[in-house]
Amino acid sequence: MRRTFADAYGPWALVAGASRGVGSAFAAALARRGLNLVLVARNENALEKVAREIEATAGVKVVQVVGDLAKPDIIDHITAAIAGLDIGLLVYNSGITNAGSFLELPVDGHLRQLAVNCGAQVALVHLLARRMAARGRGGLLFMSSLNALAGSPIVAAYGATKAFSLILGEGLATELGPLGIKVTVCCAGVIDGETEAAKSSKLSLFRPPAIAATRVASAALDALGRRTVVVPGLFYRIVALSLVRLLPRAMARWLMARTSRELDFGSPS
Repeated sequence: MRRTFADAYGPWALVAGASRGVGSAFAAALARRGLNLVLVARNENALEKVAREIEATAGVKVVQVVGDLAKPDIIDHITAAIAGLDIGLLVYNSGITNAGSFLELPVDGHLRQLAVNCGAQVALVHLLARRMAARGRGGLLFMSSLNALAGSPIVAAYGATKAFSLILGEGLATELGPLGIKVTVCCAGVIDGETEAAKSSKLSLFRPPAIAATRVASAALDALGRRTVVVPGLFYRIVALSLVRLLPRAMARWLMARTSRELDFGSPS
């Protein structure tokens, strides 16, 4: 008998960064697939809204964990909140885009970006993957970015953190696969509503089209257990192929630089 998604990755999933955009899209998609949810985010009001909408429409259980993933005690806070819950899937969507001149931005912002995009991710993966390994099944899904594929100004440190997620995911896919844990990394392009860049109707070679958050979440979840790296959208798959295989490295960096300068990433988080 073929196992359902909930059989493979349930009964609970934890979504980090679930209060808006693709994070809330992941939460809704997982609820439709029959998984109970632990939702983690800083914004209590936004998180409450997402949780209540899911409970009202999907009929699954939702646990809210309000906390800042940059704080040293956040893992202890999450550990206490999930005591007794059998979590079979982690979606790590939390991330900070600290965009702007590297030298002009305060160093505290760069370090906070590292804490959320890398440090908390490693800590949460270590916590939950140990439990998944003990039961012999589970899944890890990391949200990366096309910025992970080539260095770019304006978002140099951000791109480096997303490259970290990509390499971490690829390495763990091989290491944890024999333990029954499936790992997928989603390298997304511009996501609708996530940045100021996605709100512009002005499109060009260096201002690519935004892709719907629901489409990104669906593509990533469909790839779990099938592909280690997924790039949602045909346009972005062509871009990824060009950056990694077709273009010389210097040309790939030039293309990313032109695109980064063209896009408006908004204020640093």
